[in-house]
Amino acid sequence: MNIKKVLVAAVLSVTVLTSSAYAKSMEFTMGDVNVNIKGTETETKVSEVAPYTVNDRTVVPVRIISESFGATVDWNEATSEITVTLNDKVVKFVLGNNIANVNGKEVTMDIAPFETNGRTMIPLRVVSECFGFRVDYVDAGEQVLITDDPVVLKVGDEDINLNIVKLLYNFYKIKYGTYYTDAEYLNQALNDLVSIYALNQEANSTDFELTADELGTIKESAKANYDASEDCGLLSEFAFIMTKMLKGNIYQEAIGYGIEVTDDEVLKEYNENYMAAKHILISADTEKADSKIKEIKLKLGRNADFDDLMFEFSEDGGLASNPNGYVFTSGDMISEFEDAVKSLEIDQVSDIVKTEFGYHIIKRIALPDLDETRMDTVRQNLAGEIFNQKYSEIISKYSVKSDYTMEQLLEMVK
Repeated sequence: MNIKKVLVAAVLSVTVLTSSAYAKSMEFTMGDVNVNIKGTETETKVSEVAPYTVNDRTVVPVRIISESFGATVDWNEATSEITVTLNDKVVKFVLGNNIANVNGKEVTMDIAPFETNGRTMIPLRVVSECFGFRVDYVDAGEQVLITDDPVVLKVGDEDINLNIVKLLYNFYKIKYGTYYTDAEYLNQALNDLVSIYALNQEANSTDFELTADELGTIKESAKANYDASEDCGLLSEFAFIMTKMLKGNIYQEAIGYGIEVTDDEVLKEYNENYMAAKHILISADTEKADSKIKEIKLKLGRNADFDDLMFEFSEDGGLASNPNGYVFTSGDMISEFEDAVKSLEIDQVSDIVKTEFGYHIIKRIALPDLDETRMDTVRQNLAGEIFNQKYSEIISKYSVKSDYTMEQLLEMVK
C-alpha cells in the first residue's frame, strides 16, 4: 500500500460570452491533387491542379477552396474577372492584376492571379487576407491546413481554432475511452493547449528551432496517431499540433538545463523542510479495523515497543522496503498523515489517525543522516521545484481568453 498522495494537474477554467460556429477544414499536400476536406464528415476531392511554389510563394486553385467552403465562383471571360461570393463578402480577382477587391477595398497580392491547366491560381496568403480563413503551413508533412473554424481560445498572441480543440478532445476520448467524463476530456485538452501555445511563444522569442530529425519524428508520430484516430481530425491537424507539442516539450526540457543545486542548498532544504516517521497501519478493509488499532494503542500505553508492534501488526505494504520509516517533505504524503507528523515532537507517538487507507498510529523520528542516495533525491526534488517555478512564470506571462462558455465548447466539440 502506498500512502503517498496522487497529485492531479489543475484544469483550465474559461470564462466567456456567446457565439455559434460553422466549422470546416481542408488540407493540401504540396504537389498532390488530392484535397482532404473535413466538415461533419471527411471527404477527398481531386483538384485539376496541385498547389506548388512560384517565386517562394505557394499558389493554390481558387475554385476548389472557395466552393469547398460554400462560396460561389463566377467567371467573366470578357474581363478575365473572377468573383467569389461568401456570405456577406465579395472578392474579385482579375487575371494578371495583383490587386484584389474585397468588398470594395483593394488588397495587394505578391503574385497576380494566373491560369494553369484552365484553373485560376492565387497566392495562398490571399486566402486568409481576402476570405478570413486561417492558413497554417505544416512543415512536418509538407502540407497546408486551411480552416474557417471559429477561434475559440486565445493564448497570448496566438489564436486556437475549434478544429485543434476538437482534435485533442476526440483523440483523448479515443485513447482513454470512458475513464473520464466529456467535460474532463475538454478541460484536459484546453489545459494542454494553453501550455503548448505558451511554451511555443516563449521558444519563438528565443529563436528556438526544431532540427530536421525532430521534424521527421513528428511526421512519423503524426501519421501513427492519425491512423489510430478513427477520423477525429486531418493528418495536417495532427502534424500541426504535434509540431507545437514537440517544440514545447523540447523547450520545456531546456528550461531545466543549467539548474544547479549546491550541497549547502540541499542540506538546508533537508533540515528545514523534510521530516521522518514510522507508523502502524491497520487497513480500512480489515475486519474490525477500529478495534484492532485501539488494542495496539493500549499496548503502546503499557510501554510496548513501537517497532515490535509495527513489525507484528502493521499492514503497510511498504514496510518491507522502509523498515526504518519514511523520509518525506510537504506534499509527499496524504494530508492527514503529514499534518499528524508535523504536530509531533521527535520520538512522540500520535493518537489514532484515520485516513482513506485505514487507521494509523504514527511516531515521528529524527531525520536520518543525509547519505549520498538521499542527497541525490533531495537535490532532484529541489531542482524540480525550481523548474516548476520557472515553468509557472512562463505560462503566467501569456493571457488566456475565450468568447465561449465551457458548456458551449462542449457542445461544439461533440
